[in-house]
Amino acid sequence: MARLGIHRDFLMEFAGLEKHVQKRVFEVFEKFAAATHAGLHLEKLTHQRDPRLRTIRITDFWRGVILKSDQGDGYLLLKVLPHDKANHWAANHRASVNAASQGIEMRDDVALERATTELWAATRQDGTRLFAESAYPDKVLRSLGVDAEIIPIVRLIPDEAHLEALHRVLPEQQYDVLLGLASGMSPEAVDREVVQVYATASRDATGQAADPLDAAMTHARGRIALVSGTEELREILERPFDAWRVFLHPSQYRIAYQESYRGPAQVLGGPGTGKTVVALHRALHLARRLPADAPDGCILLTTYTRALAVELERCLGLLIADDRLRAKITVINVDALAYDVVRGTHGGSPVKLVTDQKEIKARWARIIRRLNLNFADVFLDQEWRHVVLAGPRTCATPRPTSRPPATDAARPCRPSNDCRRGAPSKRSNSNCTSWASGPSCRSARKPPAA
Repeated sequence: MARLGIHRDFLMEFAGLEKHVQKRVFEVFEKFAAATHAGLHLEKLTHQRDPRLRTIRITDFWRGVILKSDQGDGYLLLKVLPHDKANHWAANHRASVNAASQGIEMRDDVALERATTELWAATRQDGTRLFAESAYPDKVLRSLGVDAEIIPIVRLIPDEAHLEALHRVLPEQQYDVLLGLASGMSPEAVDREVVQVYATASRDATGQAADPLDAAMTHARGRIALVSGTEELREILERPFDAWRVFLHPSQYRIAYQESYRGPAQVLGGPGTGKTVVALHRALHLARRLPADAPDGCILLTTYTRALAVELERCLGLLIADDRLRAKITVINVDALAYDVVRGTHGGSPVKLVTDQKEIKARWARIIRRLNLNFADVFLDQEWRHVVLAGPRTCATPRPTSRPPATDAARPCRPSNDCRRGAPSKRSNSNCTSWASGPSCRSARKPPAA
């Protein structure tokens, strides 16, 4: 049976096509997903860098570019371009397997050769090198997945600006490795944070696949999505702008689909690094692990505002097509959750919100009398508003109260349409999103046990 993969770039370009062209693309490639493609003509080009790259007719004007396995029945959809551009792209590019991660990579051989020549001419009078051999021997670079064909151009890069200019030319994982080194990470840290993340991204890639292309696609999670049939292909192509549903950076996937954290877990990352995407996929993963008799709403996904809760609801609707599975997840903002908890302790009757300051002080006074406290009502009110609600502060002198430190948590970012580099990291100290590591089949409306 054919094994079909979709490259992330394919989906991004598909989103920009006219509707009638999109329809024709699906009609062509659904035959691969359904393994009824035997009669389709895959055209080889003359003087191409990789004989496995083929083109296929979509319309008189548009052609698709496909990587065909030479040892099995695997196919990777790479591009949909106008006829001449498709042929040019297929002639200049080549697929290879990263030595460290075993994932497939695409490279533009012609652009790399041109960049090497231009870099040599531009830097031959300047001895500055970003990746000098004395600091990064060939053996170290090769161990991180930078292959022998890329090392010569790496040796010519003078600074980070030139490295950034090669972003679209270098194979993606090798660029990530070089960017990590350029940012000051040690080779050991790059191996741990980049290489091993790619190498262990897929649980399904541990076995020996009969088709090398199949195995290489499985190891390229974050760039390639494997399609199991026509319906899955249709679902992906119907929402091409929502690529976050399908393509997760390996570090995002590792966090979201970890079996268990043995307790609460916190994910840290700057704005735009995909923390919310991770939280959505984590909720899906936990819902899938629930027993069949688990009650609806027993997984809680919460955020700070009602608007963000509505957005999370919408995103979950895109991510989870199964209504029964979706019903296992409760999405609610923190204030509404607190209100529900308090209301539940009062038998479900409406809760009166007190805003009058005189009434608030009167209630503090009643608490003081009931508990026989040696505090004034004004003091307790100020402590509550300026200490407890205000969060942590730095004081010149110690305060006469002892309490556990609060935890800062900024609002999570919205899911982006593409999976950006710099995915969530446990080492960052910026915004954070946290969630429970395992399903708890209590009602999400009930207060936690003490």
